[in-house]
Amino acid sequence: MQIYLILALVFALVVAVFAVQNAITVDIQFLFWSLPKVPLSLVILASVVSGAVIVFVVGIVRQIQVTMRIREVSNKNSQLEKALEECKTKLGKETEKPETAAVKAPGNQAAEQNTGASKKECE
Repeated sequence: MQIYLILALVFALVVAVFAVQNAITVDIQFLFWSLPKVPLSLVILASVVSGAVIVFVVGIVRQIQVTMRIREVSNKNSQLEKALEECKTKLGKETEKPETAAVKAPGNQAAEQNTGASKKECE
């Protein structure tokens, strides 16, 4: 916390020196708008602050987009993990209880279709 205080004091000192060395007044004109006799240091500092605000806003928008994308991907990941667990459960039940599965006989096509269908769902 003390490092931030020291950095803030150094920055304030730099700004003060900058303001003293650039005390010249200038006239600002933009389209139909005019502002006479404004200190040059104020113009430059206002430009820097405006740029910082623009960068901050763009950064916040980007951060919101990234956060939304992370939430989207996380939800999709959760859905896929649930589906995987369901498939593991289905496959586990089929392999654990062979006596409950239909007995494969040469003419028993229904048993072959049942086991094949559940395996295809989980593949």
